[in-house]
Amino acid sequence: ETIIRVLESRGVEGALFVDDQIDHLLSFNPPEPRVELGLASWGYIKKEWLPPQPPVKVYTPEQLKARLDTLLDVCR
Repeated sequence: ETIIRVLESRGVEGALFVDDQIDHLLSFNPPEPRVELGLASWGYIKKEWLPPQPPVKVYTPEQLKARLDTLLDVCR
């Protein structure tokens, strides 16, 4: 809800929200298409959160850096 308010108040088209708590990510119900969700692999993660098909993308630090580099390239 806070992320959506910030998007709307600043006129931003989308956001990337990465957290190490799956319940925070799954609280986007229904999913918000403007917010890309990611689970931080380096945080407090339980193995049961990482089934063969996790409900959100799991980012390693390297993958997150690559994704952020891509997003920042679009902004330049």
